[in-house]
Amino acid sequence: MRKKVSDIEPGDTLDLHGDRYADPAGTDRTYAVEYAEVIAVDPEVDGWIRLHFEGLPTVSFPADHAIPVNPVDPMPSLPGPH
Repeated sequence: MRKKVSDIEPGDTLDLHGDRYADPAGTDRTYAVEYAEVIAVDPEVDGWIRLHFEGLPTVSFPADHAIPVNPVDPMPSLPGPH
């Protein structure tokens, strides 16, 4: 699933490997093996939005840029009393 940057929220985890703004050369090894967890979203001027990530550098993106978002797996059901 892809989301526009304008729709991204804290807690979203993004696949930034090869992203034209975060990893244009596709060579960042961290992005190749990890999702980037968004911890804050800051609107900027002229339709750009700065995303802050847990343990990674911040990156500015155009608001209409779409990024792959890792779907969150629902928590497994706990077994009931027997």
